[in-house]
Amino acid sequence: MHAVTENTTLKKVKDKRIIMKAEPEKGTRLFSAAVLLFSLLSLHLFLVSASENAGAAEYLSVLVGLAVAGTFLIFGEKKFVKIGVCIFVAAYTTVCVAAFFRAFASGAVSFWNGVVFAANTNLHYGFVSFDVVVSPLGSFLFMSVLSVWFSLAAAALCFKNKTAFAITVFAAALIMLSLGLFPKAYAAVLFAVALVAVPASDSGFSWKAAVCYLSCAAVLFAAALPCFLLGESRAVKNFKESAALAVETVLYGKDSLPEGRLDKSAGMRSSDEVMLQVRLASDTPKLYLKGFVGGDWKDNRWNPTDKNAYVSSRYRGLMEYISVGGLPVRQYAQYSALSGNSALHTVSVKNVGANRKYVYAPYTTADYSAGAQYYDLGLRANVFSPKEYTFEVFAGDKSSERVTQAQWVLENINRTPQMIKYLALEGEYRNFVSDVYTKLDPETASAVGAALNGFETNSINTATQFIRAYFSDGFTYSDESPDETETDFAAEFFGGKITNANSAYFATAATFAFRSFGFAARYAEGYLVSADEEHGGAVAVTGDNAHAWTEVYFDGIGWLPIEVTPTFFSDDDPDTPIDPDNPDNPDKPVDPDPPPEIPVDPTDPEEPELPIRPPLDEKESRLFTALKILIAVSATLSVAAFAALALVVRREITVGRKRKSLDCNGESFGKAAYEIVKKDCKSFGGFDEKTLEAFGVCRDKTARFRELVRRAVYGGTDLTVGEKYFVTEYIETVAASLSKGGKIKTLYCKYVKCLGI
Repeated sequence: MHAVTENTTLKKVKDKRIIMKAEPEKGTRLFSAAVLLFSLLSLHLFLVSASENAGAAEYLSVLVGLAVAGTFLIFGEKKFVKIGVCIFVAAYTTVCVAAFFRAFASGAVSFWNGVVFAANTNLHYGFVSFDVVVSPLGSFLFMSVLSVWFSLAAAALCFKNKTAFAITVFAAALIMLSLGLFPKAYAAVLFAVALVAVPASDSGFSWKAAVCYLSCAAVLFAAALPCFLLGESRAVKNFKESAALAVETVLYGKDSLPEGRLDKSAGMRSSDEVMLQVRLASDTPKLYLKGFVGGDWKDNRWNPTDKNAYVSSRYRGLMEYISVGGLPVRQYAQYSALSGNSALHTVSVKNVGANRKYVYAPYTTADYSAGAQYYDLGLRANVFSPKEYTFEVFAGDKSSERVTQAQWVLENINRTPQMIKYLALEGEYRNFVSDVYTKLDPETASAVGAALNGFETNSINTATQFIRAYFSDGFTYSDESPDETETDFAAEFFGGKITNANSAYFATAATFAFRSFGFAARYAEGYLVSADEEHGGAVAVTGDNAHAWTEVYFDGIGWLPIEVTPTFFSDDDPDTPIDPDNPDNPDKPVDPDPPPEIPVDPTDPEEPELPIRPPLDEKESRLFTALKILIAVSATLSVAAFAALALVVRREITVGRKRKSLDCNGESFGKAAYEIVKKDCKSFGGFDEKTLEAFGVCRDKTARFRELVRRAVYGGTDLTVGEKYFVTEYIETVAASLSKGGKIKTLYCKYVKCLGI
């Protein structure tokens, strides 16, 4: 009996607050329902458009869910309608699953794959996808079932508390974005409009307010009209790329490396700004410090390997498996150590001007102090990574194309357990490499095949010499002005339309050629460094050292760089680049990009004075200024939103605890009530009659409260329903009185101090 009366008492307190809310004006209920249906439509589109496989079936499935939600919202006050809607949803789900199970299951897998591919493509998570035959019927069945349940839950939440619905939806959107599930532009605009309109409809719309909201929505739609009309046009793609580049520039800085974009490669060696400060062994002939690696060719640019390749059914979990054994970042180092090479030395790199997204690493790395393995592409940093790092590397005594496999790799002769383990890992990775990095689209394969004129080889060395000769005979190396490519790079380069090319062009063409020979190859960018014996191996690497090359996978050994750019290699001595201005003097070769002389004392090295960055042009300057302001404002608003949400959650938890503490009888109830009032008054002068009277609380009420608490605690008697109601009313009265003094104080007392129950 007591439990019933207590719950009734607390319910009255809650009901009292609910009754005090303003009722919607007459005639606006349908409009409010329309706003909620519009919000559900936008949310459905937000979710569906984030899937890579979204098609007509997925979009049509939304209508079933909207019908359920509309019925519930418009006629939900009638109990039999609620029951009927729930029965329909259950029956519809049963029919879809039981009668069309195969199609339904394929639709579920198809939906998962769509989400996975979107997440992998956008943020490179590496979620696993599954093989499935896509069925429009299956997609419709699964998505419609998902839609009706989601719509029913959302409509029920809307019916009860629209503000809670808006907060829940916003949280779900944040989770989606954190998973890389970016919706289409139109869905994002609809979602933004709905998120603003829904909370406002919670207290009812006047027709005047309705017209105002509709006008604002019309303005937003007009502003977003280009997104609807242009879709994924080149203009929109360029805008997205520019925005992404601007964000990365703010976070990581900017250098002259084009990151796989051939249309941006003309100026890659145009800067004399110091990018890296490197210290290495003075007898190192040259060192390739790898940053960006491109595995996929599309739209005349290299992109990192599609992350979905790492999670296909055949290679699921491969990266985690091989990385345990140190592959592929430490692969060459492991091979060298197992082959008896112990010539390790230290290379230190300090990033002073290069893109900080990459950790510029040598190919023979045995150990490193910064960065993390980015799948099999190399080492990547983040905004918190140090700018200075070291590598323990193996000294190479041969050019990559002259490297040969050790006998233990070819034959089972005196293999140690470590060798057997290494070969098992390498074999797994080699299968992946052979599948992913030998692919050529038909147009590129045709253009390259015509140029190679049927030449075939199974030797990387022979292929390298052929490619070098082909480039030297038909092309001229150019730092600043390579011939621009307009449509298909492969057709134009191998078709004779391009004669002047830079290292990015040659590296791209060589990657195609190596793949056409059947070798796994990738495009790489970074800096080409040669030791400065005069300064003890200290080198200031400038933008003039920016370079692109091809890296080829050597079976049993790993990825190694191949130099194919004319004037950077010599047929007579492939270990050393020759001086392009003095080709007749091979006895004393000179690096075509000599590092600037720096007065460095080997015993006490001094930091070279860094040149001033060249100023940005006017357009870039405006863009970066606007972006910095936008990021600052967005970050501030996000922090404020999360802080507000945290305060709301904190209040709900605190108030819930208070209410739960009152769910008792006798002494426990009295102590709980007294503790609540005491804590609420603690920051306002304490719990006494004079202090509370100053805030407007009548002394008689306080005395009555004390008397009831004393009787419950010391008398051990259970209070009646009316007495308990007075106690809870008094707690609310005290909280309301302490909160008086303006909106700011009210919000402070409500959400920061969590007064009342």
